[in-house]
Amino acid sequence: MSMEKVGLQTVSMPLAGLGTWAASQATDSAEVEATIEAALETGVRMIDTATAYFNEAAIGSVLKKWLDAGKVKRQDLFIVTKLPMFALDPSAVRPTLEQSLKHLCIDYLDLYLIHSPIAVEFDREKGTIKKNDEGKVVLKSETNHIGIWREMEKLVDEGKIRSIGVSNFNSLQLANIMKQCKIPVAVNQVECGLYFQQKKLRDNMAKMGIKVMAYGSLGSSGRDPKSKSTSKIHNVFEDKVVVRIAKAHGKTPAQVLLRHQVQKGIIVIPKSVKKLRIKENFGIFDFSLTDPEMKELDAQDQGTSAKSFNANFMDYDRKVETLRDYPWGPNSPDNY
Repeated sequence: MSMEKVGLQTVSMPLAGLGTWAASQATDSAEVEATIEAALETGVRMIDTATAYFNEAAIGSVLKKWLDAGKVKRQDLFIVTKLPMFALDPSAVRPTLEQSLKHLCIDYLDLYLIHSPIAVEFDREKGTIKKNDEGKVVLKSETNHIGIWREMEKLVDEGKIRSIGVSNFNSLQLANIMKQCKIPVAVNQVECGLYFQQKKLRDNMAKMGIKVMAYGSLGSSGRDPKSKSTSKIHNVFEDKVVVRIAKAHGKTPAQVLLRHQVQKGIIVIPKSVKKLRIKENFGIFDFSLTDPEMKELDAQDQGTSAKSFNANFMDYDRKVETLRDYPWGPNSPDNY
């Protein structure tokens, strides 16, 4: 599987891995375990998860089984998880990371991401997210990105993390970290798909030497359309250009969509719980799209208007768009 260098530490990571968002989210650990088993059996070696997905322990149980049995070496795995919105405080970085390592049954992470530029208040005494009298989640007015980053850098120095990055940050927020960091941002994990290709953000990140890791590469059509975090859902598998190109190569629409991204150097993490689909999603390194095909797919981009996800993952005490750290407002440098 193709590898990419990330960050100035020259850590190599696969161009494709398994995404696990919404893969049961703790309610069905058996499904998560079966998915990770299927992925590892298929040859997938990068697993992307997050504390907020509530499936780290289920993933860890499979990793431990494979590692203990000698079926895979730790250095051949690339494990990614994320610091959640309720732990976006410098003092919470270390204990949250250590809890993730415990759940994942590993001694170090290959990549640790700040999950969001936006934070929510956390009640440490109760161990719960703070809510107001109306039961709505209390948003932090601003988040100390630099303080958090410095704590993550310490953990890199200690060998608990190999590389560090962020998720859902805009290019101004990235530039702010890059100006003050000792260890540069390796990756920004963001929504990126056929109709929302993030061209301006990608251009801005390229100038800073930051890699794009894409979620939503296949449109995430399995989401609940009524979810507060869903702006719109795109059925990209039926796009006429995609279907035609897929037929020309004897590939599936999903394989064409993923190949379009990895051929640009974008790291992809498609999610599936079906072994056949997982195998299909990683069968993208035995063919190439032609330059005219790449241009055709590039031309399908609809810009910012096609953004599919938003930041309303919880019922907040105020409009998340009013926060200073909201990354996608009308003044974002990445809008087009």
